[in-house]
Amino acid sequence: MGLKKKHLKADRHVRGQNKKIYLKECDMNRICTSFLLVVLLASLSLLNVSCSTYPNAAEVGGARGAAAGAIAGQAIGRNTKSTLIGAGVGAVGGAVLNDSRARRRGY
Repeated sequence: MGLKKKHLKADRHVRGQNKKIYLKECDMNRICTSFLLVVLLASLSLLNVSCSTYPNAAEVGGARGAAAGAIAGQAIGRNTKSTLIGAGVGAVGGAVLNDSRARRRGY
């Protein structure tokens, strides 16, 4: 009888672990899918850039603004959503500012 109770306790413990493992697998699937999406988008953007010989002022400003915006978004919001919003706003702002500055200089 004592052996049977021990087996039931172990069975309950294993069931609880399976539930935790299942949740971890779902999180890993979400992380891997997000990572794959980011890599795909980055490779598509690099595919477009590879056709031009030199980047124009808007592209350089957009890249610099995206980097600065991502850093600022992470520092302020401390989560991925804030980082992505900061990168988007920084990219647009950097592209517009650097393009207008280059036009004023006559490039």
